[in-house]
Amino acid sequence: EDLQKEGGKAVIAAREAKVGAALCRAEDATAYDAVLPSTDKDNEFLKDFLDHLARMHGKDMGGFLARMPNDSVRGDCIGGLARELHLLWDIDRRLPHILHAVERIVHLGDWLEAFEGVAEEVAMLLSCTGARMWAVDNLRQCLWTCVRGKADLPTIQLADWTGPGLAAAACANEVLVNVGNAREDPRFNEATDAAADGCARSVICVPIFRPGKNKPSLVLQAMNKLLEPRFSVHTDGVILRLIGRVSSEVIDVCQTSSAYRANSKRREILLQVLEDHMPCDDPVLLLRALEMGLAKMFQGKQVALHLTQTTPHKRTLLLQAEAAITATPSDGGKVSWTARDGFRGIVGQVATTNRHASLTSSQLRDSAYDCNVDIIVNVSNGIVHTFPISSEGKCIAVCQFVCPQSEGSMLVDDGCFHVENHEHNQLLKLLLDFVKKHLRVVELGGGSSSAPQLVESRQEIPQTDLPPDKSSDSFEELEM
Repeated sequence: EDLQKEGGKAVIAAREAKVGAALCRAEDATAYDAVLPSTDKDNEFLKDFLDHLARMHGKDMGGFLARMPNDSVRGDCIGGLARELHLLWDIDRRLPHILHAVERIVHLGDWLEAFEGVAEEVAMLLSCTGARMWAVDNLRQCLWTCVRGKADLPTIQLADWTGPGLAAAACANEVLVNVGNAREDPRFNEATDAAADGCARSVICVPIFRPGKNKPSLVLQAMNKLLEPRFSVHTDGVILRLIGRVSSEVIDVCQTSSAYRANSKRREILLQVLEDHMPCDDPVLLLRALEMGLAKMFQGKQVALHLTQTTPHKRTLLLQAEAAITATPSDGGKVSWTARDGFRGIVGQVATTNRHASLTSSQLRDSAYDCNVDIIVNVSNGIVHTFPISSEGKCIAVCQFVCPQSEGSMLVDDGCFHVENHEHNQLLKLLLDFVKKHLRVVELGGGSSSAPQLVESRQEIPQTDLPPDKSSDSFEELEM
């Protein structure tokens, strides 16, 4: 019986401890998060007052105030409560309009519609003459927005966040920016901070953060508050943050939808190119299929295909069609090949490591680039992409091509090849797999040369390390 009594007391004590801990957590959960933060660092009484009201569900206000040291502190507490209630009332009366705006925003699925639609909703909610939504590209440290250009086509406007501009300052410093006379602010930038009509008076810029992220994904900007000299940091700032959180999700949807449409179109283009070059029983057709596929899918401007050889010694063979790319492939033709001893240049580096390399024009001078082996870049601000074509873990050929370097954001599909884009890599792999399956059309026999030679189609080209012929005359075997 004594053991049972002691055990019962222990259970009761444990339950009381759990209840006490739960009450403590509940008290912490009801700590009031002020919408209007106090600017007085020494005024802790107001925070304690608001926390007390939250825990007591609005009761015992007089009891708390009676414990304050003097009338001045009690007046500060009551004044702070009044300002907080007014701000909540102001937001509450606008809430139906905010909800209607959110309902309209979530149905935007196009880039131009999204940027224009969010800007229009912000202008109406804040009663101002203009607004912009800036997307943040953290990789390139810039802001960008989509505007209506010539012939109503979407046009990208860029802004460097390290440069001038109130929106850039809000992004770079990760703080809200609010000015009453924008043109007098040293950070002002006419191109990014003025409204469409050129007017620039009051401006507010609010950085928007995704949950759990420490870098802004958007900056919402509003210009020229009507009937008031400047925007309210608290009322207008809260509204912009609410709209911004929804807008971040809309941008994600637009990005996914745009990428899906663009890559679906590329897939259709690739299928058509392969179909146009079947049966691929001629080296010229193979080179044209590679050139046309890269040109139509990724704006590839220059393309080269190098075969590799390790026995009796290492060398690469550059294959080039004599004729230029034509819209309609034709049978026959000539292909030239140039043998280079050793694995030199970026081509040789990729053949050795069996790993791709992508370098901008400015990076070539500090790389293994060899103008006698690698592509001579004729595109300003181009990127040289070099990819191995492998069989059983061994590099049997190298494809090298040049694409223009995009000046837009990584979020926008600009039509160029991006090595960090998974879908782009998958499409390129399909094209290179097609090339690998049909390399046997370059029937390789004996011979050696260090100077360019011309070989009629279906004739012999020097032996390389091609695998046994397992190719098929159907591109349906590729996993499209």
